[in-house]
Amino acid sequence: MSISTTILLSHWEKGSGDAERLCADLLRIDAFEDVDPQHPLGGPDGGKDILCSKDGNTFVAAVHFPRNPITFAATTAKCASDLEASLKHNRNGFIFLTNQELTVSERSTLEKMAAGKRKRCLIYHRERLRVMLDSPAGYGLRLRHLGTAMSNEEQAAFFATSSQSFTDALNVQTRAIDSLARRIDRFGQQGLTFIRNTAAVVANAVRGEHTAVGAMLEAAAATSFKRALEDPKDAVSTHLSAPLLRYVHRLIQAIDPAVAGKFRETQVWLVDPTGKPTPGVESPSWDKVTALVKELLEDWNRDYAGLLENVDMVIPSIARFFHRLVWIHPFIDGNGRVARAILALQARELLGLLEDPVLDHGAEYYLALREADEGKFERFEALIKTAVKHAGYVQQSKSDA
Repeated sequence: MSISTTILLSHWEKGSGDAERLCADLLRIDAFEDVDPQHPLGGPDGGKDILCSKDGNTFVAAVHFPRNPITFAATTAKCASDLEASLKHNRNGFIFLTNQELTVSERSTLEKMAAGKRKRCLIYHRERLRVMLDSPAGYGLRLRHLGTAMSNEEQAAFFATSSQSFTDALNVQTRAIDSLARRIDRFGQQGLTFIRNTAAVVANAVRGEHTAVGAMLEAAAATSFKRALEDPKDAVSTHLSAPLLRYVHRLIQAIDPAVAGKFRETQVWLVDPTGKPTPGVESPSWDKVTALVKELLEDWNRDYAGLLENVDMVIPSIARFFHRLVWIHPFIDGNGRVARAILALQARELLGLLEDPVLDHGAEYYLALREADEGKFERFEALIKTAVKHAGYVQQSKSDA
């Protein structure tokens, strides 16, 4: 019977050099670039075990793999020492990789310590390392560094994942081509509209018809709204984008201008109304936010046309979009308000509402989100349906017709 990954990490017997090599390889499979171990064979490294970068940000990584479990106070002292040594290297962030078990509050303590030094901080604790090593992407590293071969089940998962990765790559290329074609078509239509409107303005000027600028803008806005109602494919919610989300956040969230409208650059944890962490639910790390938001918006924009043809799927789709957006937690604060603003936009444009739906976000709202975390959306969909009815639902689903 093979020894578990957790035990092999907890009771590390291979020394600091092998630990640094393992961590460098794990950073590579986590999409870090320019991964450069400094002195894994020993010797002074100037307070930098590994140098690396990701998404335009540069990091100093410190590796802490004691032979056996130690107290959190000892881990904190080592992290503080490594953080202090990293400051002289003028990098954007600090990464601490350790084979020690760390709770959510303990990880938060270490991250706040780095924030006090104005450094972004990523914590790779034992459980996070185990998950990486026990995943198809990490099986090879586990064999190389821990000597643990794949089980029959893991071999099946590995080959299934490899096959799926090839399929996903083809799908990504296909979506990119489709997206480009839609954008070219949209830009072409916008160009024609611009030419037509410009020609009308010039014609009016030549005829000497002087219209107040305010009246012209009001008329243009009315025309745009009327066109969106007549042709839902022209609606704002069919072209959702990251800049739009950031703009909405900046408008509705009265917080520090330094973070308003900007995606978060630190780790966060979802909590319930009492402030306690939501069991089993952890938001993605900050460096994955941009890619996850892009994927969410592309999925929505791609499926929009289908929702116009199948109104029964509108509320379920809006519910799942809302839940994914809140889970990604793209901003430090105000994510619920942004999600509710986008929900109002989506529902109003897709369902032809008389006014914006107001989603109740009391105890029932948090219970519905908790159930959605478990894949059960019935309660949350019911909340949205109630808000839609109060807003003046002027279209009927096929089942109500």
